[in-house]
Amino acid sequence: MPVTDKGYEYQMPDGVRGQLTRELLIDLHKNVMKTFNVEKEELATNIGFYAFVECSHGWDRAFKEACLKHSKQWLYEYSIHLEWYEYDIFSGSVGDLMVELGVIKQGEDLSEEEFSE
Repeated sequence: MPVTDKGYEYQMPDGVRGQLTRELLIDLHKNVMKTFNVEKEELATNIGFYAFVECSHGWDRAFKEACLKHSKQWLYEYSIHLEWYEYDIFSGSVGDLMVELGVIKQGEDLSEEEFSE
């Protein structure tokens, strides 16, 4: 996707978005909790937590495991072949979809101190 005067642009294709089912996203959330060894469930149940972990290697591993569990390796392959800025926007869009589908809550932004507890 192009870089414009508005910054980086990326639009998730409908065919990709449609494959990000609630069940896959629930497994992604579980994998994120496990990968980042989150003990306080309430910290990881809102989008503020995901702002810290999206686009990381741990997020990537959690997303890959969820895709494989749901026989959607192609979805993971799609994500890793995006340009870095497209991947950043894609990951944020996945987080937004998790909120939309009720997997996590919108919640408040977390501070670095809360995140590192």
